[in-house]
Amino acid sequence: MRQTRGPSGAKCLIFLLAVTGLCAQDEERPSGWIQTAPKEAVLAQRGTRSPGALEKGDFLFRGDVLDSADGVVTFYYCGDEKSDTGTLYTLRGTLQIPAAGVPGPAPGLTALRTVKPCLLPTLERQPDVTTIPSHEKLGVKLFSKDEVMAAVPQLKDALAASSDDQNVQLAAAVLLEQAGRRDEAAWEYQLFASNTSWQPRLLLHVQQLQEAPAHARSLNEPSTPANQSNQKTGKIYALVVGISHYEQSPLIANLDFAARDATAFADYLKSERGGGAEVKLLRDSEATSGAIRNYFLDLKKRAGKDDTVWLFIAAHGEMLPTGNAVPNDQKTPSIVTYRAHPQDTNMNSFAMHEVQNWMLGKTVPFGRAMIFLDVCHAGHVAEFRTSPTGPGRDYFGILATTQGTDALAYESKIFDGGHGVFTYFVLRALNTYEARLPGDTYLRAAPFSGYVFQHVQASTNFRQTPTPMLGTTQTAIMADFGKTGIDFKPTPIDRLRIPDKELNSAKGRRGVKNAPDQERTTAGPPAAAPADLRQIIDLEDRGEQVLLTYLRGEELPQTPDQFSEGERIFASALQLQPGSPYLTARERFCHGRFLVFQKKYTDAIDSLRQSIRLEPRAAYAYNALGIAYLEMARYDDAAHAFQDAIDRAPLWAYPRHNLALAHWQQGQYRLAVADYVAAMEKAPTYFYLPYNLGLLYATLNQQKEAGSMYRKAIDLAPGRVEPLTALGQLQASQGSTGKARENLKQAVDMTGQSESAMQAARQNYAVLLAKQRKTFDQAVGYWKQNVDYLPSQFSLAEAWTKAGEITKAIDSYRHILTLVPSSISARLEVARLMKQDGRPAAEIVAIFHAGLTSAPSNPVLLEQLGRTYQSSGQLEEARQAFASALEHTQDPPARKVLEKALKDITKAARR
Repeated sequence: MRQTRGPSGAKCLIFLLAVTGLCAQDEERPSGWIQTAPKEAVLAQRGTRSPGALEKGDFLFRGDVLDSADGVVTFYYCGDEKSDTGTLYTLRGTLQIPAAGVPGPAPGLTALRTVKPCLLPTLERQPDVTTIPSHEKLGVKLFSKDEVMAAVPQLKDALAASSDDQNVQLAAAVLLEQAGRRDEAAWEYQLFASNTSWQPRLLLHVQQLQEAPAHARSLNEPSTPANQSNQKTGKIYALVVGISHYEQSPLIANLDFAARDATAFADYLKSERGGGAEVKLLRDSEATSGAIRNYFLDLKKRAGKDDTVWLFIAAHGEMLPTGNAVPNDQKTPSIVTYRAHPQDTNMNSFAMHEVQNWMLGKTVPFGRAMIFLDVCHAGHVAEFRTSPTGPGRDYFGILATTQGTDALAYESKIFDGGHGVFTYFVLRALNTYEARLPGDTYLRAAPFSGYVFQHVQASTNFRQTPTPMLGTTQTAIMADFGKTGIDFKPTPIDRLRIPDKELNSAKGRRGVKNAPDQERTTAGPPAAAPADLRQIIDLEDRGEQVLLTYLRGEELPQTPDQFSEGERIFASALQLQPGSPYLTARERFCHGRFLVFQKKYTDAIDSLRQSIRLEPRAAYAYNALGIAYLEMARYDDAAHAFQDAIDRAPLWAYPRHNLALAHWQQGQYRLAVADYVAAMEKAPTYFYLPYNLGLLYATLNQQKEAGSMYRKAIDLAPGRVEPLTALGQLQASQGSTGKARENLKQAVDMTGQSESAMQAARQNYAVLLAKQRKTFDQAVGYWKQNVDYLPSQFSLAEAWTKAGEITKAIDSYRHILTLVPSSISARLEVARLMKQDGRPAAEIVAIFHAGLTSAPSNPVLLEQLGRTYQSSGQLEEARQAFASALEHTQDPPARKVLEKALKDITKAARR
């Protein structure tokens, strides 16, 4: 799990050794859409086990499972792509959308009527919501009904048969899109969504329609530029990113020269030859996912059809899980950002196909795209599919690698003191005459890419092969040597060869030391940016910290306050980007996780399902959903949710721990042990995993294994009290009193621990101390420290009772009742002790009446109340209490006892 080091290094993380597939953008025509749905209705998308929220207007895809809960769902089904006729159904129950043909027959499914037209757009089934805007930001152009009808003459006749407004709007949008009337189609989609619900799929689709420039053309048929120079007359914008040092180092190993690459590339773009570009440079800690996302959105908003946009990224690249299929056997080439965590790198990394979407396709507003990626697996950016609405711009790029599992990008200090080999030769081509054709004033596309290709291969002994991307003419101008570039002193080519030994080491080694601290790049103060942009980035970074802490599971104590703060942060961010699916999903997650702490499980599940509906590819909400189910003892549902989280983040240990808890509660102990073993393989330094496995072994009476796990946890986290307490408790149960006393004393003396963990330590130590008269007072002292910890208060009350200190015991039980008024056992015991102590019957009666206030039908309290009345001669009150107890008792032996008590009362009353 380490990036390799040495004089040369590969810019990739070797998390996974096998790649069996590659994620493509999963565009698909849906089969139907929801007309009405009750709040309780849910939808499990194909490839998931746990359902998400369902709202009016949501699309249904083949394989999705629709559940109406206790209500009725109405939906349109347009399953035949070759027909414009469909059916309107109602469903009371559960239905899986078929792969083909009509649904059913199924219980509760009723066909209401035939619908014509029934038309649906092709959509991305699970879009990446990172850069999808809110509907307020789309800026859709408004059209009147007459204007829409005039745009496509046959539209009026085609829609005349339909009486449903939303279906009219959706069908009109599809027909307009098919006719190439993008603006009018976007307007009709907006009408449909405004009357149903906005969802990321439709937001993305409308965004693509809105941004498609009038000169859009097929990806594989780039137009010939009008002038030979092929240079745009507009402005040049650039986003330049370089990450050498990672926040989670050494879990994610640092690079040596990526930030230096970015600095040099930015300097070139700012030069006269580079076009005097407006550059946003993000290095190291500046390159958070929030910063990259928002600066690109800002750049995209400002760049027009005559402008050129450059994107340069030097960082880690890795093949990460897609989360789109079960079982998960697909991997997505991704760019790893500064704050990425190996437990779930997907959470704040960018898939390369999304980078492709940003720059190339299908539609973006700027006219020319220039792409240079110096990361492992960069060549996968070139694997996008062609489309009749492909990028409407000239584009050019060189990617540092090819596709494949061994597509590594190297760096070395031999390249001008330290650069990526790819970046070095790109800059060398742009700033020396070596790559241009003899006698030419310009560096042109074909010789430029050929030069970089040739020399990167030669310098790495063919271990690294760049991939050119040519969406313009081969003679397109890349640099004008009549203008000044940056100062570049080329090293003789024959001296630029990375030795095979270093290449082999860089490719194969793991877990080697990071780059020396003195080589760390100082990012400096961030460049000036609009106040709102700086604020939104700051808010996203702070909110992301909540998620990063959550990734660590029980390694760090989780509190309701952190999720309440996360909710507040993302809500503030939403005020600056209203309706953003990306931010809303995270805000809903934090709200739901906070509600779990408040034990408001139904509301928590609703909120978490809303998060899943907006971002179904993310793991974090599924894990929290599982925790809610776990607290509700819905263990099957919990296990499904945890497995959904694991599918999306296979390296994340926390959902595996939670899955173990679910299996534990189900009595599936072997599965629970296997879950913990798998979790420890993913996170071998986390103490809470062997600690909890030790607790499981102790439950199974496998004391040797339990002790081994506790000691392993102590070795991993010698400063944590939990495993030390557990080990002491185990030793006490085995009769090793001396060792138990030593470990528990060490535990209670620890500082900086959570109060709940310290309460458990004091409780176990006090129980051990109370066994000897000479240390009894010490035990009492520890119990009293745990003033609101029920196990300690019960232990204290029982100890006073055993010692004959009845008054103190009564006071202890009364204290317990202030903590838990519903405790029947404490109420019965305090009443027994009060009677033993000769307290007035009225005081004892008051104890029972207080309990009956919250549990008026409790037969045990009613029976004891009757006996208290009976002993004090209040026979009528006793008879009423016994009669009420009998009324609420079903147990035959208990009924016999009460019936006898009533007979005794009747006899006594006659005397």
